[in-house]
Amino acid sequence: MDTIAIDNTQCDPKLEDLKIRIFELASKQPHWGEEKPARWLPLEHAIMGMKASGVKVAPLSLIEEINRSSSVKIDERDELKVFLSFQHEIGTILYFNTEGLREKIVLDPQWMIDALKSLISAKAFIRRNPVIIKKWCAFEDKGKLTHELIDAIWTKNERPDFYDNKEYLILVMEKLHIIARPMSYTTDGKSIKEENYYLAPCILRQQTPKEIICPEKDSKKEHTSALCFVCKGKFLPPPIFHRLVGACLTHWPIAKQRNENLIYCGCCVFDIDNYHRLSLHFLGHVIFARVTIMGVKDISRSSKRCSEVRKLIFENLLKIIGNLGQSLEFQQHIQCPLCDADSLEGLITVQQLQNKNIVCHAHVKSHTLESQQLLQYWFEDG
Repeated sequence: MDTIAIDNTQCDPKLEDLKIRIFELASKQPHWGEEKPARWLPLEHAIMGMKASGVKVAPLSLIEEINRSSSVKIDERDELKVFLSFQHEIGTILYFNTEGLREKIVLDPQWMIDALKSLISAKAFIRRNPVIIKKWCAFEDKGKLTHELIDAIWTKNERPDFYDNKEYLILVMEKLHIIARPMSYTTDGKSIKEENYYLAPCILRQQTPKEIICPEKDSKKEHTSALCFVCKGKFLPPPIFHRLVGACLTHWPIAKQRNENLIYCGCCVFDIDNYHRLSLHFLGHVIFARVTIMGVKDISRSSKRCSEVRKLIFENLLKIIGNLGQSLEFQQHIQCPLCDADSLEGLITVQQLQNKNIVCHAHVKSHTLESQQLLQYWFEDG
């Protein structure tokens, strides 16, 4: 990340460097230099005017009506969707062309942030409402967000804008993986059901127990090597990991131990099935994934399962980065199994391991890593 030190004078020579750097970064944005139809401009200006007048969210029908009344308008409904999607991509609005969301448009994306902030920072307000205090504690400690708590915070008197758009706001926060409705196995363990509450990974503060990140060896369990998604820019904003956890919550039930959800600040454990348990944790600029295999010795089956997990994690990671407008790049590594799981030591690229055995120098004594052994679960053809 570049650092340009400037002072508060008009003649600071570093100001020119700052202007040049801003231009360089701006010109790398996805839509820089693209032409857009002139007929888009009236509707674009109308939306900007609505935002300036304080309108936070608008029904699609209103946008369509404004467009129809313009002397220069977008004729086709499909092109209107393209226009709205373009405005979404450049960060002007929030528009999702999906079931349940396409009928409304957030004109001020900051409003969505304010909605989430109002939930997270409601502690002082909740103290005045003893009936709901237990649900707040569950939210603060375990990230458990209930409809009752939302209703207590987004009241018609306190926040009518949030109250009137509650269901839509919840759907958008789910879409962006800010919150997720967790799944769990039924009592017979044969099927999966959705819980009637949400989890908000970004709220969690409880530190992860050491044994979750660094599992002890057990003759009845087998642990895969740690697959690592390494951010090449050496900086990974925590919200990206939080949203990845949110995305994973829509695919797999959260794991439980002694009836407690295994979800913490920077870590979450999922039950892929009855025999495979996935641990995801975040350290620095690296996301670690490790699968624990229990009660099954079928390498082919486990390899297929782990390979599916790897692909799904990576696909969701790329989608999240795209939705946030980030230009981060990730490289897949494997961590040397002799290194501490809660360290950034011993990371070797998958590309290196696919070609040959590698010597690891991360310890007092160097040793050889068997590539096939490290890759066999994560890559079916490893």
